[in-house]
Amino acid sequence: MILGNVMVPGKSYACDVCGYPWVSIARRKPEFCPNRDCRSREWDGRKTKRKPVRQPSIALPKPIKIRTANEDLEF
Repeated sequence: MILGNVMVPGKSYACDVCGYPWVSIARRKPEFCPNRDCRSREWDGRKTKRKPVRQPSIALPKPIKIRTANEDLEF
């Protein structure tokens, strides 16, 4: 039984590496080619490599040495 036509918004993509065409209904661009033989992350051209963000080093204070009664004895 057919109730009616449905129009779903989507975008048409094609892989630059293998030429595989597909339609995606996701809002974001796909990360890799959906072709099982390709799966290239560079389907939309070369990806730019980003430098990792370095976290600032945190200097912790040195622990305070607490003397006990046994350490006061000198030999």
